[in-house]
Amino acid sequence: MPDRGLGGRLSAKPDERVAVVPLREPGQVGSDVVVQGDGEEPDLLTMDPIEFEGLVAELFRARGSRR
Repeated sequence: MPDRGLGGRLSAKPDERVAVVPLREPGQVGSDVVVQGDGEEPDLLTMDPIEFEGLVAELFRARGSRR
C-alpha cells in the first residue's frame, strides 16, 4: 500500500508506461521556495550513496514512516 502522506497512487495498468507530469518546471522555481538551513547543505549530486540513503531514510522517519 502506498504511503498516503506522499500522495502515491497505484496504476490500474502497471505494464503500461505513462508520462509523469511535474508539479513545477525548473524555470518556475523562484522566491516562493522556502530555504532552510545555513547554506551548508550537502550537494545531493555529489553525496556518498550510503550517506544519501541515510538522509532519505531520516526524511521518511521524520514524516512518520516506519519500516
